[in-house]
Formats: sequence, structure tokens, C-alpha cells
Amino acid sequence: MKTSRRYWLISALASVGVVVSAMLSYHYYALRSGLEGFKSYCNLSATFNCDVIASSRYSELFAGLPLSSFAGGWYLAIAIVALFGRDPFWKRETDRALFVMTGFAALISTFYLSVMALILKTYCINCLLMDAVGFSTFLVALSLKVSFKNDAKGKNKSEPERYKTFAGIAAACMLMALVGLKSLDPLALDSGKSSDLVQGVLETEPLIVNGGTQHINAGNGAKIVIHEFLDFQCPSCRIGAQTMTRLIDRYRDRIQVTLRNFPLDPSCNPGMKGHAGHTAACEAARAAYCVHAQGKFHDVYVSFFENQESFVPGKPTALARAIPGIDEGQLLACMESGNTRVAITADLEEGTRLGVQSTPTFFVNGRKIMGAYPLPVWIKIIEALK
Repeated sequence: MKTSRRYWLISALASVGVVVSAMLSYHYYALRSGLEGFKSYCNLSATFNCDVIASSRYSELFAGLPLSSFAGGWYLAIAIVALFGRDPFWKRETDRALFVMTGFAALISTFYLSVMALILKTYCINCLLMDAVGFSTFLVALSLKVSFKNDAKGKNKSEPERYKTFAGIAAACMLMALVGLKSLDPLALDSGKSSDLVQGVLETEPLIVNGGTQHINAGNGAKIVIHEFLDFQCPSCRIGAQTMTRLIDRYRDRIQVTLRNFPLDPSCNPGMKGHAGHTAACEAARAAYCVHAQGKFHDVYVSFFENQESFVPGKPTALARAIPGIDEGQLLACMESGNTRVAITADLEEGTRLGVQSTPTFFVNGRKIMGAYPLPVWIKIIEALK
């Protein structure tokens, strides 16, 4: 391959890296805002799950900024610097700069590939694509046969200025990427507001929360216990549930999340008498309780929120019956059982005792949180309570 084509190839590969960085950055911010959903398009299995990677601390470099945004700036700089190599007077400096820049990218790719393989034991398809870009650009840069020896005439007087030009390009690209990709954050909170929310939670007097058996993760004996009072027909509860999913991905068995039914439906909630309420919420609460009895709670939990917009009376039961492995007869009998209604009433009474007035309402180690806070706020709360 001609040398000039190698520069074009490096620039093209680096441009792919910029696009993938933007995709990873959007995914990072969307997860933390609760807008990504329960299952991202890049979740293929337990082994290939980009949500686990994006929710981990390794995806964040510092100050809430994703590693991918820095990578995007770095690859943008590589793409631009590579084009200087077409000029014979810039070739030597360009070759050296590309060797260092692509070598650093390959080194970082090696480190994060090791993190996925050895620590998280889960892989992200987009991250693997980014790693492929890092290794490929480095290999092409090696094929340029870069030399760090000066020619017989000694050092080129213009060489330092050229390296300064490359450094300026890199700095400008990094800044552009950080600012540009930050705009992908749909629910960015300023640090002051975020800190105020966290401080307000930590200063809240803890309450004793009784009961609760519907756990959406193991976390037995976890130091941090979160009780969530929810309504399966409540849009804010859907966002809150997505955030809890990401929080569990991040902390796994170090927290326990227990769901409590608080349907805003007058057919079972006396506090909603005289209000239209959510007409399918009580039915959904009974269905979820009975599916939990058959060990399929997580399936119905996700199904209810994914189909929430189509909720009408009868829909929750239909969705519960469609869960693979459900005994329909047992399900229907359970939903009509007096014991089930007593269990839902117990959650409602406990929520009322604790002052729950809207959903979702959380109690993290007894501290009350009203509303669906973004994931970064939750992370700060968990870290403060660990």
C-alpha cells in the first residue's frame, strides 16, 4: 500500500473511532438519565452486555465525564494529524506523532479489554469495536516504519513548532469532544443542584420500613436496602425502575432493592377515592405479586414497564399470563385470593404510615426520596452511605 493511502486509512479508522465514541457517550448519558430503557440494543446476552460496562465505574474517567468522550477527542486529533503526512515536509513529524498517539490508544484499549475480560467478565460490542480501531490504527502507524533518529543534517529547526501544532490540535479536539458530547446528556444536572439533592437525602431522619418481600436482586444481607413504593402505571416509576436496574448493575449484591406496591387506583387504594387514578394499577400490583410467587418477578417487572403505555384493565393479566413458564391457573387463582389483596393492602398501609403521597417514593436505609432522581445522584448517595 502506498504511504499516502496509509495516512488516509488511519484518518478513516480514527473517524470510525469518533463515531463509536459518540455512540458510547450517548449510551453513558442515557443510562444515567434513566431514558435508555431496560434493555439496550447492544445487550445480546449475559456475556455481551453494554449496560453493565457503561454502568460501571470504569466507564467514567472523572467528574461525571465518560471515558468515551475523551476517546472521541483523541481519535478526532489522530484523524486530522494523519492528513499532514501527505505533505513530504511534514512526513517525519507526522509519522512520529501518529506512532505515539495510536500507540497510546492501543495501550488504553489493552487495559480496558483486560478490565472487561478479567474484572467485569462482560463485554460491550461498541467497546470491542473501539478496541479494534485502536489496534488497527496502531498497526497501520507501525507500517509507516517511523524513525526517531535525526538525519545527518541534524534536527529540523521547524520540528518543535510542528509538534506544538499537533499538541494544539489534540487539545482543541479534546475540548470540542468533551463539550460536544456532553450535549448528548438529556438530563444534565448542574453540580450545585446535584449536591443539594444528595445532601438533602443524607440529612433526612431515617425511618423504620417494615415488611417487603419482592426483591429484584439478591443482595441478601446488603448494607444498603432500598424500598421503592411504586405504581406500575406511573410514568415516573418507569424511569425510576430503569435507574434501579442500572444501580443494581453497578453495585450488584452490595445493595438490595425491595419493591412495594402503592397503586394510585381507587379500586384498592382508599386514599384515591374520588380520583380517576390509574385504572389498571391494582390489577398490575396483584399480577406482579402472584408472578413473584412463581419465581418470575423480574420478567413481569420489565414487561409491565415496557408495555406501560398500553395499560388498560385486563392488560396486566394478559402480560403476566404471557410470561414463559407461568402456571396460568395458579396465577388467576392467586390474583383473586384474599391473601393477595391483604398483601397489597399491607404495602399501601405501610406506605401511608411512612408518608408516601406519590410514586415513586424510595427509602434508602430509611431515608426518604420522592421522585425519580438521575443515576449520578443515586451513585453519590450510595457512595456516601457505604
